[in-house]
Amino acid sequence: MRKFQRIGRKMIQGKDRDLKDLGLTSIQADALLFFDRFPNSQINGLRDHLDVTHQAACGLVDRMRSKGLIDVEVSDDDARARTINLSESGRVLCTELKARGSTAGHAAFDCLTPDEIRVFSATLDRIEESIGR
Repeated sequence: MRKFQRIGRKMIQGKDRDLKDLGLTSIQADALLFFDRFPNSQINGLRDHLDVTHQAACGLVDRMRSKGLIDVEVSDDDARARTINLSESGRVLCTELKARGSTAGHAAFDCLTPDEIRVFSATLDRIEESIGR
């Protein structure tokens, strides 16, 4: 079990190093990509996508808003809700993220054959499903 934790931590640290020059953390990059894929989203969508608490999602949105990466507006459908979209700066940064890919993630799996990756992926799917019960 500790091996999984250690590998996960190393992968996140590698991704954070890759993103440092952009002024982003890995979770901020994941949030940018989420808002790119799902425009006009609300905080609950981000919360569920990242599997974090509502409070953590709100803090993340606040930090990204203060960096000028997202715009938060009152929803047209419900004045109590807020919709979140990438700002122009956020769109530019997101384009850069997509162009780069995740070198840390790719490098971690270079030691595996395509068959090993397929088996490993299926195993992780089973573990994730089991945890979700």
